[in-house]
Amino acid sequence: MRKGTVGTMQVDYEERINFDRMRKERLEKIHRELEKTDLGSLLLFDPGNKRYATSTAVASPEVDQMGRYAIIPRRGEPYIFGFGSEVAAEKLYCPWIAERTFPAHTTMMGALPKRFKAYERFLDDIRMVLKAHGLEREPIGIDLLDAQLILALQEAGFKIGDGQDVMLEARTVKTQDEIMILRQAAATVDAAFDRMASTLRPGIREN
Repeated sequence: MRKGTVGTMQVDYEERINFDRMRKERLEKIHRELEKTDLGSLLLFDPGNKRYATSTAVASPEVDQMGRYAIIPRRGEPYIFGFGSEVAAEKLYCPWIAERTFPAHTTMMGALPKRFKAYERFLDDIRMVLKAHGLEREPIGIDLLDAQLILALQEAGFKIGDGQDVMLEARTVKTQDEIMILRQAAATVDAAFDRMASTLRPGIREN
């Protein structure tokens, strides 16, 4: 590999993108921003925020439908709640969070009516994590949430705060590994446009 270039594939003979370091430093940034607030935890539904905080993802963000959520306790490790097959995969292939991945219980972005009482098990998930970290009485910062679950949290006595701002601040300044990933992404796009430009000629069709 030429000096100055970036490779995303980890190898044993060069220091490239260090994903373990990136996960650690991302969580440290989130914790630092949490400490500046009165929030005891974050409840995340935004796909980008969940990916950032837990380094987990489903095959396509478009099918997320707010059916997964992450909980980040103050000074604690992240938890991810997801679909059944996702949970099984994370327990096998995501050792950094395998012990803190559980089935999710949501309204699927309002798809389930209140009479189904999906919110009851959702609240149980919240209580489980907060109790484990002694944060039951602390406000919860949320980024995105449907009305049914917001009301359920409030009716259960939880105080709600702005978790989106915490995540925006945490994600503003990039780590060295995030910068390397951004450079790799930009180089990939640049190469694709160069290939397109060199291929274009009069009469060529889109396919």
